[in-house]
Amino acid sequence: DTDAGVVESADDAVESAAAAVAETAGTAAEAVVEAGETVADAAESTVDDAVDAATDTDDTDDEENA
Repeated sequence: DTDAGVVESADDAVESAAAAVAETAGTAAEAVVEAGETVADAAESTVDDAVDAATDTDDTDDEENA
């Protein structure tokens, strides 16, 4: 029965290793998603600023600086 115990221990070790790999992969995937969201937010902010600048019809600043 010693062989059965060794096989069961090996099986448990493989399951533990697989769980650790899955958890690490999940954490890495979350980090990638968060980084993507950060880049998307920055891009959206840049686009918003560009649209605001292009559609700014308030000339008061220009007149004050003239």
